Amino acid sequence: MTQTQLRAPALAVTSLLVPLDGSSYAERAVWPACRMAARVGATVHLWSAAPSPAAAEARRLRMRVLADAIGGSWEVVVAYEPLDGIRRAGDPAGLTVPCLATHGDNRNAGLVHSVSSAVVAASEGPVLLAGPAVSPEAPTGGTVAVCVDGTLESEAVMPVAISWAAALGSDVTVLTVAEPVPESLRHPGDYPRRHGPRIDADDYVGEIARSWQDGITIRGKAIYDAVDVRSALVDEVVAIQPALVVIGTHSPHGLRRLISGNTAAAVAHGSPALVLVVPLGAFVATR
Repeated sequence: MTQTQLRAPALAVTSLLVPLDGSSYAERAVWPACRMAARVGATVHLWSAAPSPAAAEARRLRMRVLADAIGGSWEVVVAYEPLDGIRRAGDPAGLTVPCLATHGDNRNAGLVHSVSSAVVAASEGPVLLAGPAVSPEAPTGGTVAVCVDGTLESEAVMPVAISWAAALGSDVTVLTVAEPVPESLRHPGDYPRRHGPRIDADDYVGEIARSWQDGITIRGKAIYDAVDVRSALVDEVVAIQPALVVIGTHSPHGLRRLISGNTAAAVAHGSPALVLVVPLGAFVATR
């Protein structure tokens, strides 16, 4: 292995936690979570925080039906503040990954309110999002699409993406969106873009692919769009029909920004596959 080649750790996820708030929309995440769990060898646990004992009893009836249908486990707690229940149900080792539904539009894709948004606010690790375009028969083959933006921080998702790809038996496609501008005459090798890498975009994703190539096929693809990073990513994801999309969030508060919407949430809204959102604040890429 050369000096620039890096190795990703094996996937350690043992359970997908599906938080439910009593709405049918939140339940949209259940079946995609089951399909993903089956592929990576994890279990599914349905979880809900009800505001009162009466509400909890009503919710338990529905949870039993869902759990019987999927062969998973379930739990309903009474928590007037959902974050309290979430912290008690949390997994410090990171072996459990939340999987929840999103709503919104392409420009302001937020999360289902109540318990789901609270899960994201409390999470310090990756979260799986099931947007409106994800069906129970979400794509099961294909590549794992990884979105990077030209910053070293964004590349920190690579080991996470590769570990999921290995568990899924998939390859990896590294995507970046770059403004199509000419190379600077004054500073050769520099591309003065408003978005995307400041170097040649095709070389950029190609170098990331070469750096992480270790027992798994990784390719890079640069997408050129002068204006709209979000739509360009969504269009590409729809075109390639991946098994999973992996993207980071630059929010200084981890995943909290997803509650009001950002690029990651907009991609999740339009993706036909589950989107794994990784908080980048605590990560530093070492390529």
